[in-house]
Amino acid sequence: MERLHKRALLVLALVLLGVIVNYLSIPLLIKSDYVFDKALILTIIYIAGILCGAIAIKIINNYISDEDTKESIVCNHYMEQFSLQNMLTNLPNRIALEKRFELILEQTCDKNFKILFIDVDGFKIVNDTLGHAVGDEVLKKIANRLREIIDGQGELFHIRGDEFVLLLSKNESIEDICHMAKRIIKSMAIPFVFKERELHLTVSIGIATYPWDGYNVNLLLQSAHLAVQRAKESGKNNFKVYDHSMNLKMNKKLDLINNLHRAVEKEEFVLYYQPQVNSLTGEVVGLEALIRWESPEMGIISPAEFIPLAEETGLIIAIGDWVLKAACTQNKAWQNLGYASLPVSVNISALQFQESSFVDKVVKVLKDTELDPRWLHLEITESIAIKDTELTIDILNRLKDIGLKIALDDFGTGFSSLGYLKKFKINVLKIDSSFIRDIGEEDATITKTIIVLGKSLNMEVIAEGVETKEQFNYLKEVGCDKVQGYLFSRPVPPAEIEKMLYIA
Repeated sequence: MERLHKRALLVLALVLLGVIVNYLSIPLLIKSDYVFDKALILTIIYIAGILCGAIAIKIINNYISDEDTKESIVCNHYMEQFSLQNMLTNLPNRIALEKRFELILEQTCDKNFKILFIDVDGFKIVNDTLGHAVGDEVLKKIANRLREIIDGQGELFHIRGDEFVLLLSKNESIEDICHMAKRIIKSMAIPFVFKERELHLTVSIGIATYPWDGYNVNLLLQSAHLAVQRAKESGKNNFKVYDHSMNLKMNKKLDLINNLHRAVEKEEFVLYYQPQVNSLTGEVVGLEALIRWESPEMGIISPAEFIPLAEETGLIIAIGDWVLKAACTQNKAWQNLGYASLPVSVNISALQFQESSFVDKVVKVLKDTELDPRWLHLEITESIAIKDTELTIDILNRLKDIGLKIALDDFGTGFSSLGYLKKFKINVLKIDSSFIRDIGEEDATITKTIIVLGKSLNMEVIAEGVETKEQFNYLKEVGCDKVQGYLFSRPVPPAEIEKMLYIA
């Protein structure tokens, strides 16, 4: 726009120049003693105007060209700066890290340096609950705190989102690097204050070394990121140093995920059932459906191995839907064969429970299988229940309106609260096996307290993981309604369950 403005002024100046020359020249020529042809005079005037205009154009074009060159240089400089900088935190970005990496290698081939890949744990929750504007402000505070911790001992980069990289190129020992990682973790554990609200954040750190863990920046970052993942799998808020076995584990994990996708498509799953026994009569009064994966290549795979991957990849929703339908279908089939009607418990994952269509799915399965809702129990964990209490209460009320019973699984391992139990109006309380496994004086007291609590709220109480007669006798003595565990039966296929059931 500015350049167009200058061009317009140039044309205007040219026109004015022609007018002025014409105005001044004609009277002078008329007063002179020489006689000129009028056409010749006008031709000379216009040629002179054109020459003057051409000279003016040349001068102004040179001026504009010089200005454009200066503007271009300044613009290119700023564009280069912007391309190397994270605009939110003003830290060098991923491109700057790559350039720095190349520069270090140009200076010396024998250089060995280390990077710390710093990942903020659970930062997505901040964005989801407080909004991205608040999240951006928090990232600025994180960047400032990292600057203070590092204090010039390395080069800090903000490569994307909640991921930062610290480059250390002074041949520090691995002990020094680990000490730096510990300092960062300790400092980041101090709550961030934002608008009079405390935010508790932690970081997981992966450490990788050039050239052993990667001969270029991409491979080095990949190795450090694998170490971060191991740190997160180990409970987060810690650090791991990369080793090559991590690649083997990651390859195995990727193979398992690929096979799991195929397993969902081909329904390579089966349900086993574990009996729940009445403590007083010893009769089977309920069953818990437990999934197994029968892979053609790998054999039977434990849910402890594939369920976490299913949750991580989102496949747990499809798997959970299959379990729900398969359990209801099997239960109805037993009833059609004349066996006594028993409730079958199905475990519900967090992703399933939070689906907007979850209740509708349950209703559809019950309708399709023609199973009475009384014979389906849904199990949720404490962590699911308290994640969004309003949502939980709404879903539970809708499920109860259908006629379902709800069990709270693994009670005692999370944020157990009498207030939550009253709000949720749970039907069944399941005591986690960790309280049963080593019943000593302290565990016995906790177990008894949970049973008394459940009874006071008119809940049925089930103890999981009962393996010895001593455990069973104690639970029966303190009034536990039902027990479940290897003492009575492992999870077994439907055919084995039928041997335990009785004809109605």
